[in-house]
Amino acid sequence: MNCRRVLTLAALLTLAAGAAHAERWVVTEGQRGEWRGAWLLKASTGEFKINLRQGESQVNADGFYIRNGNVVSIARTRTSDGNDCHYMGTINGNTASGTMFCASGGPYRWSAVLNEFDGPGYRNVPPPPQR
Repeated sequence: MNCRRVLTLAALLTLAAGAAHAERWVVTEGQRGEWRGAWLLKASTGEFKINLRQGESQVNADGFYIRNGNVVSIARTRTSDGNDCHYMGTINGNTASGTMFCASGGPYRWSAVLNEFDGPGYRNVPPPPQR
């Protein structure tokens, strides 16, 4: 195998490894924890889709997150109901929690249970019970 092929293969394997790592967050948010959803955050891009439900109501949006150690910042944009938000919080083990501010107001509380997929230290933590 020539040098060019080896470098190309190494680059593809590196990208595939980064793209494979993701975390599934089971999220609860709102003044009384009335909104729930599951997000699949991709470590390679920081981008993900937000889907939340409250009874029959549903909200969809684009998400982008930045994680620095145990501190996380999430932007919710292009929200289907126009209510874009900014989440700030901390990660502690397999949970995350913090405060969010939205176009409609705030501060509101949010929390999540984290499940890591396809990465080192795979954890399979069941989602919280539904109320």
